[in-house]
Amino acid sequence: MKNAIWGIAAFFLGILAIGMAGCATQENAIVGNWRSQAPEDLGTGAYGTRDFKITGSTWSVVFTMYGDKDLAHPLFSFHAQGPYSIGSPSAEAQGASEAVFSFDKKTLTLLTSNADAISSLGFGDCGLALGEAKDISSAGCSFLPSVSACGQEYDLVKIEGNTLYLGARPADGNMCTEDRRPAALGFPLLNR
Repeated sequence: MKNAIWGIAAFFLGILAIGMAGCATQENAIVGNWRSQAPEDLGTGAYGTRDFKITGSTWSVVFTMYGDKDLAHPLFSFHAQGPYSIGSPSAEAQGASEAVFSFDKKTLTLLTSNADAISSLGFGDCGLALGEAKDISSAGCSFLPSVSACGQEYDLVKIEGNTLYLGARPADGNMCTEDRRPAALGFPLLNR
């Protein structure tokens, strides 16, 4: 009888461990280094690439904008980082979950000396120097808001195999409030 009880206990502990491992796998599926699969057409004649590093509790991204599809003419890179949380399943995008990516820090690096490009981006009054990262966390710069103006982005997360999908950014880029959370998924990112 004693051996039977221990056998049943071991069986249920084994099932519990398998179940917990499955939960941990789901929760940790987003952890990795995720990069743009190809140049992402921003719909303005410009292209971008994204490089995310996501741990169990923090995220960071380097977004680089280019003036051409061949990525030969970089304009700027934007780096952001902070904690994140993944919540309930999305009612809008099948298979996706709602997520909140919070900002601790934002930096901007100018990668072009083209005065017309700098002017069209609205970077002329931001005190940027070519090739030097500038912390814009407190003041923002042009269309990139400060941390106090936009302390988090409400997003979507969906993982299919080795591919991560985040929400499709709206044309104005504003995802700073829950009502601005995307309803559809954007460009794929590959785990590398």
